[in-house]
Amino acid sequence: MASGQPLSQRVNWPGILVLLVSVVWLGLTGFWRMFAHFPYYDDEGYILLTVRAYLEHGGLYSNIYTQYGPGFYVLLEGVQRLSGAVMDHEFARWFTLTLWLGGAAGTGLLVSRLVRERAMAWFSGVAVFIFLHQLSEEAFHPGAVVVFLLPAVLWAMVELLERGRLNWAVAVGSAGAAGLGLLKINVGVLFAVGCGGWFILTTHHRWRRRGIPVGEVAAGVLFAAALMHGLLHAAWVQTFLLLYAAGLTGIAVVIRSQRSTGFRPVAAFTLGAAGVSGLVVAAVMYRGTTAAALLEGMLLGPMRHAEAYSYAVDWRPGTLLMALAALVALAGYRWLLQQGRVAAAEHLVIGLRLLLLVGLLAVLALLEHFRVIGVLFSYAIPWLWVWLVELSGVPRRPTESDGRALVVCALLLQTLHAYPVGGIQICWGSFLLFAVVAMAVPETGAWLEARCGARFRPGLILSGLLVLVAGAKVGMMAQEYRQIYWSNTALALPGTGGLRLSERETAAYRSVVANSVLQADVLFSLPGMFSFNLWSGRPTPTQRNTTLWYSLLSETEQHAIIQAMERARRPGLVVDQALLAILRGSGAEPRGPLFVYLLSNYQPAFSIHGLGFWVKKGRAIAPVETAWQTSGSGDTHSFRACLVGTGESVESLEVFDPDQPATERLVLNARNAQVSIQSINPDGSPRAAAQETGWPFQFDGLGWITVRSDALRPLAPERSWLLGLKGRDQREVGSVPFVDPN
Repeated sequence: MASGQPLSQRVNWPGILVLLVSVVWLGLTGFWRMFAHFPYYDDEGYILLTVRAYLEHGGLYSNIYTQYGPGFYVLLEGVQRLSGAVMDHEFARWFTLTLWLGGAAGTGLLVSRLVRERAMAWFSGVAVFIFLHQLSEEAFHPGAVVVFLLPAVLWAMVELLERGRLNWAVAVGSAGAAGLGLLKINVGVLFAVGCGGWFILTTHHRWRRRGIPVGEVAAGVLFAAALMHGLLHAAWVQTFLLLYAAGLTGIAVVIRSQRSTGFRPVAAFTLGAAGVSGLVVAAVMYRGTTAAALLEGMLLGPMRHAEAYSYAVDWRPGTLLMALAALVALAGYRWLLQQGRVAAAEHLVIGLRLLLLVGLLAVLALLEHFRVIGVLFSYAIPWLWVWLVELSGVPRRPTESDGRALVVCALLLQTLHAYPVGGIQICWGSFLLFAVVAMAVPETGAWLEARCGARFRPGLILSGLLVLVAGAKVGMMAQEYRQIYWSNTALALPGTGGLRLSERETAAYRSVVANSVLQADVLFSLPGMFSFNLWSGRPTPTQRNTTLWYSLLSETEQHAIIQAMERARRPGLVVDQALLAILRGSGAEPRGPLFVYLLSNYQPAFSIHGLGFWVKKGRAIAPVETAWQTSGSGDTHSFRACLVGTGESVESLEVFDPDQPATERLVLNARNAQVSIQSINPDGSPRAAAQETGWPFQFDGLGWITVRSDALRPLAPERSWLLGLKGRDQREVGSVPFVDPN
């Protein structure tokens, strides 16, 4: 555009406005989701605890157990040094939200750089944001950094390819692979192999056979089989390998050679990886990590992870039939081309693209409310070749074909990220699919327009449909998340910031934390739920902490924890029976000497719908911030609450189930209830006799509050009952949970 034009004409103000509105819209949606949800398995607490320990003491792997690479810890050390950030739940969620938005934006920029289509860039970014909504389940997980880095590294490589800087692109790719590997070793290896596969498949070689590149496909399948060797006997892993092989075959057949080259890119790849790896390794070794511990933590330990814990991918019915159909369609496409029937071959490809596009939009629309992520993962991988085919009459720039091939190869290898744990890793390993699809939509529309006539504008219809579905979906998500966030209650525990959870969760967590503070000098959990250590300020027995410690820690490490708990004067244990039942159902059965020791030596002080606080057998405690249903006589029933009084006046009490309408709450006050108060010691022993008191009542210190009323009825044990305390002008003083009946 001419430099003499006014700024208002040179700047795309409508585009900037759309971008700003989208950023704010997605940012608010992500905030409401991120700060209104706390996953029950608490990986967040485990990772936060290890990061804090590393920043304070160093000795990653040598002293501090972690399943993840040193790059994550070096990155966060840099962030803390630059910003002074406190590593708590509030920071963890803002950090993850930033990476979530960055990953979506990076995907949009990648699409924009390759096909220069703003609508598809917007769609791909928003679709990735929607697809990755489960990042709130894994706040502060290194996977969030992976989601951010993958499109960023691919964008940088594409930019350099567009400028004719192949060696630099390879060097950036190898540096990115090293960075990803230093976060999660499997992700880095997969990215490196994906880039290597792209380079080989797009480079001319005399020894390559015409048609199907058998050698490359065989090598790729052997690599995947070697990766999965620990569980290759499992049916779900065999399905995974066959699906991957089908996807690789399709890509290898349709990909086109782009260049002839020598060995300089190999040297560039080596230098890029060595530079990043050397810096990170030097940083952690400077902080006390030994070479042996680094080798064990980065490489040997992750190689044994599949044997310690795995979670099968939820393959859907007909997965292998769909893979076979994709190969049959590929064979049909190849046969039509060999017969010179190019138009028929392209009609086949366009028909498949439209069908797959309908399925993709259905998955996007049904996310969260139906189990459709597994559908996408089960059925999409073998069809990747369809999006890579070049169409006649719709020319691509050579660098565009090269870049798109790179993204597809990276995507295929990243799908293996879901081995051996097929949880949210499915999302992290497949979100680039939206970029691949978005890059193919403009040329699909152009091909249809050339055949159907410009009057029907099929390209505009396709783009508009994608934008409409993505926009409507994120709008519904924003409305739902906003409603949940503002209907929740502030958790108000140390480091939680704006985190808001349901009244039931808030009351249960506060109760366990209060008992941890008052009754424990060392706190452990079964399985590992280390947010309770962060909230209570109570240390763990050792620095060898992880969620599934009974699977991932050695017997020596477990015995060290036993010894530390034996040395403690007042050890406490948090146990989540509901979570244990889920883990047993997934095949992660607790075992080992530490598990046996805990069950043999500890007993529950109380439990709130499976979440309990346990103490050593024979020890009595006052279960603070809990309410207990007690038996009554005749029509008069009663309950007790163990509370810490602050001298604040309580004018009424409410017994209620937070999941039921407010009209069902039972209000107890001077008109229908009597109250007595007994001051007690932390071990539950009385300090004085119980005394009747009037309404409103107030007290200081620890005590049992007993309430009797004709209005009380037995509480249904399957419901989550709370006791609310109201002060002057019905101001809420607090709420405590009723414990599970014995």
